[in-house]
Order: sequence, then C-alpha cells, then structure tokens
Amino acid sequence: MAWGEVARSFDLKGHALKSAVLFDLDETLFNRSASVRSFVEQQFSNKDWGSFAGLEALCDRFMELDSRGSVPTVYRVVTEEIGLPGNDNGLALFNDYATNAWRYAFAFEGMHDLLLWLREDSHKTGIVSNGQAHI
Repeated sequence: MAWGEVARSFDLKGHALKSAVLFDLDETLFNRSASVRSFVEQQFSNKDWGSFAGLEALCDRFMELDSRGSVPTVYRVVTEEIGLPGNDNGLALFNDYATNAWRYAFAFEGMHDLLLWLREDSHKTGIVSNGQAHI
C-alpha cells in the first residue's frame, strides 16, 4: 500500500467505518538503529577503543550485539571487550545512555508528513513499543 492509501472497511450498508493506523515505534517511525549508533559514536569518541581498530569498528560491534533492544547487556560486553577500567561493567555508560540517548533520536524521513496526512484524513493513530518507558 502506497502513502496516501489507507484500507477502509465498510459496514453492510456501505458506510465507511472509522479507521485507525497503528505503528511500531522502533524502525517504523523512529530510526532507532541510526539514533543509537549516533549516540554511541559520540559516547565513545574520546575513549580508548582497546582492541578495536577504530570507532567505526567499535560501533559496528555495539550494533551487532544490540540486536535492536538489548542495550544494557551490550554495554557490559563492549566494556569487557575494550578492557575499560572499573568494575561497573558498563553501568555508568548505560546510565549515560538512559539519560541522554533521546537527544540523538530522530524519525525517518517523511514521518511527520505521514502523521499529518493521517490526522487531516481523520484517522486515529497509535504507537506500540516494547521499549523502556524511561528511555
């Protein structure tokens, strides 16, 4: 279905029923992968990358481990692989993520226009997400 097309249901008398469009937030409206990567690039830009060949390699590993949603575990593994000093197992870095990653969040191109069009065409919209509410 192309933009501008919304499936409509009709009752037995041919009257259009109210329609609603539900979106999954991550990777549908919100470009989670690019947003997380942007934050991680900033977060690790001035840290020792350990055995990683560079920041891009570290970010690639982070995204590989993340699997679209396991950030707390990823920080523990990445800090162990880097060999960062301290015994917090990435907790401080994760807390930084939980507090500041939203500043790097961005939507997919066209999302705003799509939501405006749906609103103007009287469609109800909803978002479903399995993410953590505080992040």
